[in-house]
Amino acid sequence: MAKYLWINAIILALSMGIFYLTVSRLDPLGEERLIAYVVFFLSIFGIVSSLITFVCFFMAEIFTGIRLGFLDFLVAVRRGFFSGLYVILLFLMGLFQVLSFIEGILLAGFFFVLEWILSTEDEEKIS
Repeated sequence: MAKYLWINAIILALSMGIFYLTVSRLDPLGEERLIAYVVFFLSIFGIVSSLITFVCFFMAEIFTGIRLGFLDFLVAVRRGFFSGLYVILLFLMGLFQVLSFIEGILLAGFFFVLEWILSTEDEEKIS
């Protein structure tokens, strides 16, 4: 568990540092516009995915009191990946001005169904 905690904490710290440098040092309207956007979105993705991984894995382990294994960590990472991807797609859709409440709900439904399908496949592999 400590190994997963440290890896996740390092990813979170690096993402937050990159986010701070992107917001404070890069000009999104100047020559470095493309780099600023790419780094901004990647840092947001890293922050959201590692925070969701913390919540899904480490909080579940603390509250249940059961030591979770590597497969449980991979499920938490997958949920963090999907959550980060959801947030990034929301930001991009808002940037391109195609985001409304319905599109946000449809996108959330898509990721919910995708996670549901993948989690039922995980349960079938285990049993």
